[in-house]
Order: sequence, then C-alpha cells, then structure tokens
Amino acid sequence: MKYKSVFDIIGPITIRTPSANGVEATKIGHIVRQLFLKTPEKIEISLYGAFKKTDCTFGSDVALVGGILGLEMDDSLFSKALTIATERGITVNCIEEIAKPSYPNTVKITLYKGEDKIEMIACSVGWRKIKVIEINGFDLNLNETRSALLIMNNDHFGTISSVTSILATRKININMIRVSQKEKGKISLLVIETEELLNHEVIEEIKGLPKIYQTLVLS
Repeated sequence: MKYKSVFDIIGPITIRTPSANGVEATKIGHIVRQLFLKTPEKIEISLYGAFKKTDCTFGSDVALVGGILGLEMDDSLFSKALTIATERGITVNCIEEIAKPSYPNTVKITLYKGEDKIEMIACSVGWRKIKVIEINGFDLNLNETRSALLIMNNDHFGTISSVTSILATRKININMIRVSQKEKGKISLLVIETEELLNHEVIEEIKGLPKIYQTLVLS
C-alpha cells in the first residue's frame, strides 16, 4: 500500500477500535523513522495526554513502534509490532509522563543506533492530523505539508541563498523558509517547505554545499 506522503497515512484500523490516536501515532512513527534513515537498536517513548490514556496498556505504543518499523495499519503484522521489535533485537521503553506539555496529546520519541541518535517531539492537532514540534532540540512546529527540507548547517553566511538558488534553478517554488537556532553562530536548522517533492539529484546538490552537516526530507 503506497502513500504520497507520510502525513497521509489513514488506512483501516486494526487495533481494537478506530482510534484517531492510533492513526496519529502511526504517522509520527513513520516520520521519525524517515528522518533517522536506519533501523534503531533502541526506542524510547514518552507519552502525554490522550496518547498515554490509550497507550502502554492499549495500542498507541504499538502504533508508534509499528510506524517506526515501517509497517502499515492494514498489515496483518501491525498489531504484533512490539513482538517484532523484540525479535529484531530492538529495545523499546515506554513511559507515561505526568507533566503537562504545551499540546495536550504529545509524544517524545528517541531512536538510537550506535552513536547515532534522533529525538523528535510531535503532537496530535485533531482530525487525525499531527504537528512535528521539535527535532533534536530545534524548534520546528511543522504542520502537514507537501514537502519539507530540513538542513543542519553551521550558521554559515550565504547558506540560505545558496539553497534557494538551487531550488530556483530547478523552478521549485518555496512556500516557507524558517531558521531555528539554539545559539547564534552555532549549528542551526534551516527548514524549507516546497510545493513539490524534491528528487534525489536536487537533494544531493544541496548536500554538497559547504558547512552543511545533514540534510533530511519530509515528503
């Protein structure tokens, strides 16, 4: 079963009830795995609000891990996601948090493999839609979109103009540009939303620019 976007995963429900939280959790799992680009050795999940109410004893944990494993909700193996993770040697820790986050239905997921790590905070915004709030400590607040390019760079002068020049040459329209920084002059996150999906050639050209450490694509 194919989807145009990781944000479009609706699918038939296979976990007890047609829970919107399950659908949203699956989307979040797919997104964090898409960004991590590898199978994790360890998954840490912190749940808040309605996510924890339907969770470690019901199904949101299954949906999150299923999404991370690349399973779809209509897959007969989806409900066995936790067992499959264990069989693959993946450690899963699920914690129900007491603290009240800014958004009522929030999840923080951290994936590990060797020295590599990604931490993502996302939430449900209703109607089976989600928002990615933060990645690796950088503010993102990315709603569902056609395509988004995430560029980790050394806050280098000219990076934005270099990237937008490549996109302009390929006649790719930009919907939004935003920069997130933890500290001025240090590593920053450049977020560019585009009207169309970026092909491999464009992404590789952007990766070749100076002072760029990592380029991720949400599509």
